[in-house]
Amino acid sequence: MGNSHQNQDGSYLTNVEMAFFLKSINFSECHLVGDLGAGAGKFSLLAAEKNVEVVAIDIDLPGLRRLRFKNRLVNVVLADVRNPFERGYS
Repeated sequence: MGNSHQNQDGSYLTNVEMAFFLKSINFSECHLVGDLGAGAGKFSLLAAEKNVEVVAIDIDLPGLRRLRFKNRLVNVVLADVRNPFERGYS
């Protein structure tokens, strides 16, 4: 795929997605990245490659488990970002 970047998890980011993400965050000044709706973590994993602390939040437990398997340093939180304190999530 000439116009994409393969993440360590095998997923692909288009060059447009990757450029936007990397330009949006000043990793030299940022020490924490929150990935809301992280899924299996394609953006979380890219941020983790920049040696910042990453918190990935999603309602999908299997996706968070895949992310945790790919990078144990990414902090995963099972929660609905629309209502993170709803009963059943922590």
